[in-house]
Amino acid sequence: MCEGKEYPCRRKGMPSAPPSGMPDFPPGGRPHRATDPSTTTAATTEGTATTTEDGKIKSQPAPGPQPGPPLPAALVNECDLKELLEKQHVVLIHFRTFNYQCGEWSPEWLGTSFVRDGNPLVRRQELPAEAKVTAEKAVLEVDKVVKWEGGVGVISHGWLAPQHPDPQSKRRDDIKQLWEGLTPAAFVFWDFLSLWQVPRTHAEKVSFEVSLASMHVIYTHPKWNVYRILTIPEHSLNGTAYLARGWCFFESGVSIVGARALVTICDGKRMDHEKSPVPLPPVQFAAEVKELHFTSKRTDVDTVIQLYSHIFPKLAEHDSLIVTAWEDREVEKLLTVLPELKGLKSVSIHNDMSTCTATISNEVIDKLETALKGRGGNMWIRERAYGGVMEWKDGVQKFNCHGHGLGDEQARELLQDFPGLQIALVNPEQRQMSESVVKELEEALQKRGGYLKYEDPSAGTGAPRVPPPPRRGF
Repeated sequence: MCEGKEYPCRRKGMPSAPPSGMPDFPPGGRPHRATDPSTTTAATTEGTATTTEDGKIKSQPAPGPQPGPPLPAALVNECDLKELLEKQHVVLIHFRTFNYQCGEWSPEWLGTSFVRDGNPLVRRQELPAEAKVTAEKAVLEVDKVVKWEGGVGVISHGWLAPQHPDPQSKRRDDIKQLWEGLTPAAFVFWDFLSLWQVPRTHAEKVSFEVSLASMHVIYTHPKWNVYRILTIPEHSLNGTAYLARGWCFFESGVSIVGARALVTICDGKRMDHEKSPVPLPPVQFAAEVKELHFTSKRTDVDTVIQLYSHIFPKLAEHDSLIVTAWEDREVEKLLTVLPELKGLKSVSIHNDMSTCTATISNEVIDKLETALKGRGGNMWIRERAYGGVMEWKDGVQKFNCHGHGLGDEQARELLQDFPGLQIALVNPEQRQMSESVVKELEEALQKRGGYLKYEDPSAGTGAPRVPPPPRRGF
């Protein structure tokens, strides 16, 4: 099932104590200052006054702003993606390969050992050589988009047990979705396989801390898809829901802004009706993440908040956003944070998938269109309506009947419900409108500067009944 009972979670092999080199401060966040018992200090408006044992007062100038606690390791050891792969702080895993001779995909290590045969996952330290992509090959994949020939898919998930992400191989159907149901990935990043796991040698620990500091460059790579797996099987040792876990919340939050696409999977199926998260500015992110589950509540929360604040300015430069299942509430929320997303110009909202019923009101669509137009951008919204798909793109609203019948009553409701509709595409074989309503629809669309297009069997042509006008754009 996709939601589980609350349970304290251990996230992805992270230590329960701060990494080496990170001071464990007492409550209050700063180390206690060592005190000389032979002196007493009093604060004054001019500085500090120290009284020594002989009663003399020695003044000191007022101090300047005091530095805060040292930055956590997550902000210090960061390196870029190519360096992560080149130095093998992170390894990619072979999933499948395209056989050009037969024109088909063939499974490789993860696709055979885990997905097909059900063998349990092993730590990176025990991986066979054939499972790991070489550093040279991995670096080449940095700039490859996930298309039909493959690319890299990044897995985001919650561990199902304290020491192992999937001790009973319950995620086989979920991982199979990267093969069967989606644009396929040839290689994957999966934390348990790609990062050094406990127990670690000193060298492995140092390497792990570098990779942990740089996780955001993996989850925000603009040419890689991120697949978040919500599945939490019953009776899992760690039953905390994915969306209730702090590190998962972080991964989703940065992926929706930075990654090529964020795809949701649950119980072996693509969840097109699951709402994509709304990008959050650092203050809102901090407020929400504090309420979620962490292994080490104090240390992990502070690290995640500071890491998100550190990378947000870079995320805010991204120019496009692709989401699914959004409604008025999500769009309105985006509009409130839009000023902080300084680079965002293109917003695509896909509500047209088979299991999605989300819709956005015309008023809110107009608000979004106006806001994006003001920064030289555009929007693309698709949602299901009247058996077809309604689309807003480049300032034009278009309806495609997609082979479904459209009767007289539906055609009139369509015009009434969507006053901005300009173009209607109708399949003649499924057309159920009377000729009088066809003419009514044509005239209404023509007044709006649009047209009705369908194949007229008697004329044997697919030309528009009304010549299309020039498209208006931003």
